[in-house]
Amino acid sequence: REKVLATGPVLEEPMTLPYDANELTVLNEALSARPLWFAASVTTPEIVHIVAAHLTAGRKNHRLLLLITPRDIDSGPDVAQVLREAGFKVGVRSQGDDPEPEHQAYVADLDDELGLWYRIAPLTFIGGTLSAGGAVSPFEPIALGSAVIHGPRKSPHAARFARLAQAQASREIRSAAELGIAVGVLISPEQTARMALAGWSEITQNAETINQLVLDALQSTEVTR
Repeated sequence: REKVLATGPVLEEPMTLPYDANELTVLNEALSARPLWFAASVTTPEIVHIVAAHLTAGRKNHRLLLLITPRDIDSGPDVAQVLREAGFKVGVRSQGDDPEPEHQAYVADLDDELGLWYRIAPLTFIGGTLSAGGAVSPFEPIALGSAVIHGPRKSPHAARFARLAQAQASREIRSAAELGIAVGVLISPEQTARMALAGWSEITQNAETINQLVLDALQSTEVTR
């Protein structure tokens, strides 16, 4: 009995996405004074919803910047055109644009940069949750300090979304109108910090247990040898 320790269930831990530290420094310097939100891995049918939401949220904060990465990464210029037609001044990363003060939206359409933008954005909308296409994992932005908004379609990560909802670390919306209102409310540093901290506490709650299991396994291997 003295050798047994009850720890409760071992829950899934997140894997943090990589990012370029130099790019992070440069972009943080360029964007540090801007309130911003990130629409990550957005499916094509969701583009119009993101545009409508940004129009709504921007009415309360004229300096608000939208960062957007399309699910189809090659569609960046097309997404930029939709944003321009809605009246936004837009930069496109794949075309060599850097974020500028006059930009109201910035299309981050280079491969393998989600980890970079999760690090920069205090608030992330999870693509694939307002329309069919499959949601990306909500643990990925949480692990890098970004609070989460999502729609009602949670597959294939329903269990992860449920954990975040239970911890009050995410906000579910059901329409573009709700998304715009939610962004306007949650963009404050106090709100995003509270949600991000709650999410981080949830997804790392059994880190000590996992570390102990790994240590015990290593020690057992040494004894066997």
